[in-house]
Parts: sequence; structure tokens; C-alpha cells
Amino acid sequence: MSTCKDCAKSFASRQSLSNHRKRMHRDNMKVQNSGQGLSLSKQGQLFSDSLSKSSAEDKKRARKVIDAELMMNKPSKDVQDISLSPPAGKIAKVPTYNIASDESDSDTEDSGSENIEVPNDKKGQDSMLIDAFQKLYSHFDEDDLEMYNDILHLLDALKARGCVRGREYKRIKSILEQRIQLNLHESINSTVENMSRDDKNEILGLLRSMEKDKEAKKLMAVVKDYFEKEMELEDVLPLLDRLKDKLSALKLRIILKNVERTRNRVSKIFTRITNGSDKGEILNDLRSSNNITDEQYDKLSIGPHTLPSISRIIQGRGMYL
Repeated sequence: MSTCKDCAKSFASRQSLSNHRKRMHRDNMKVQNSGQGLSLSKQGQLFSDSLSKSSAEDKKRARKVIDAELMMNKPSKDVQDISLSPPAGKIAKVPTYNIASDESDSDTEDSGSENIEVPNDKKGQDSMLIDAFQKLYSHFDEDDLEMYNDILHLLDALKARGCVRGREYKRIKSILEQRIQLNLHESINSTVENMSRDDKNEILGLLRSMEKDKEAKKLMAVVKDYFEKEMELEDVLPLLDRLKDKLSALKLRIILKNVERTRNRVSKIFTRITNGSDKGEILNDLRSSNNITDEQYDKLSIGPHTLPSISRIIQGRGMYL
């Protein structure tokens, strides 16, 4: 049994508690998260939680830095504190990379022709990665999955190079995950709501048509709890057997299972795309398991994507309309 610390109400599961807090105590949740910052060095260099959008140039450079990082030698195992001083040593050029962007073609045409210069000493390379991480995190947009994955990649690189200790790495990663999880749940819920609206209206209409049946009135309250994710479908279905109208009970069972399938499908698509490292493999798996259509596969293969754009594609509304 889970209890809400804001109103002391008890819930059967942590999911139910989470949904309740998002509906009833959203402001409190924002206050609790708003003060969290990041410290990556003994000097106390902070990366505060800015809500501003990332500049296109920061995103492009971060992608180039990540590509360059993949070209670097294996990192040293020695733990080293972050240094934000200018890189020292010789400069080495690495190959040019085409970076996907949501900007216009005229903006991206010039960006592909640039080279990024990588210091050939560890201190300079670390400084380059830290700078890219700082700029990207300071503009972190919780809807931008490409940015989220890029930040995690840079954080992993910093940990592997000994620039951030284990405890700090876990704390930073936890903050990032908390920030995107709230938007992820909201995206899932709003998408399911839009896709299930007709089914829900039909369910409620059937129950209202059986107003003389006392069991139907009881079922109405239970079904509404299910819609609010405060009750599992397996706890609702047995109650259908008590209805006098067996044909309507069968229809309700079919429609409720369809709502559940929609929930599971939408949740799987969002969570797999958000948490997976290999986008191509994930999309192939989602298509082969019939969670997305060929058309949705093609649209999702084109990036970058945000949570809203994924929602529109799942709903069949196109990418940007």
C-alpha cells in the first residue's frame, strides 16, 4: 500500500499514487524538483535546471563532439577532477559528420562542412566533453529525446574518462530521468486518452443504458477508476458477469480489452524509444511485433523526434501537423 505524503490518501500501487500526485499535487512536485542542480567538480561548478530551449548550434556541436568522442583513444582509468581551463597541447582534426537537425535545410547545409578540433591530450579532451555537456544540459528540453540521449551519452563518456565519480554520476542521471519521466507519463496518458476516447464513450453509454441494473451503477464507478488508472483491468472484468444484460456485458469486455491493448501498445512504443540506445533495432522490433505500422516506422525513422511528435505519429496525425 502506497500513501500520498501530501494528502495521506492510500493507493493500491505506486502507479496509482504517481497518477494521483500528477493530477492533484502537480505544483508540489514541480517545487520539489525545481531546486535540484548539478555539481561535477570540487570547485562547485553548477549546471542549474534551466527551462529554456536548446539553441540549434549547441545541439549540432554536441552531436559533433559525441562523434569525435567515439574516435578518441580508450579513456584512462585514473579518476580525475574536472578542469574547465582552456585545452592545452596540439590540436587534431577529425572527419566531418552530417548531423540531423530540426532546423531548415539552409541551416544544416553549412553545418555538415565544419570540422571539430579535438585536443590530443586527455585534459583538453575532457574539457571539450564537459563544455558540450554543460551547454546541452543548461538548455535541457524534457520533450527532446535526441537531446536526452545525447546528454546521457556525454555523461557516460565523462564517467568512463574519470571526470565524474560514481555517486555523482548516479545522482545526475537520476535527476535527468526524473525530469523526462514526468513528461513521458503525460505523453503516454494524453496519447492513450485521445486514441481511446471513442471506446470510453461507448463503454459509458452502455452502462448508462442499463440504469435499472444496480450492478451497472456499481460497475460505472469501478470503470471510471480504471480509466484513471486507479484499478487494474483484471479487477474490473469479473464484475461484468454480474450484469443482467449478457450481450452488453460481452460488448463491454471486448471494448475494455481494446482500451487495455491501446494502453500497453502506446506505453511500449514510448518507453522503448525513450530508453533504448539503438533506435533502428527498437523500431524494427516494434514493427515486427505489430506495435507500429510500416508508415509509422518510416516516420519514426526520420529524426530528430520529440515526445509530442511521437504522439502525433502514433495517433496517425503526421509528424508536424
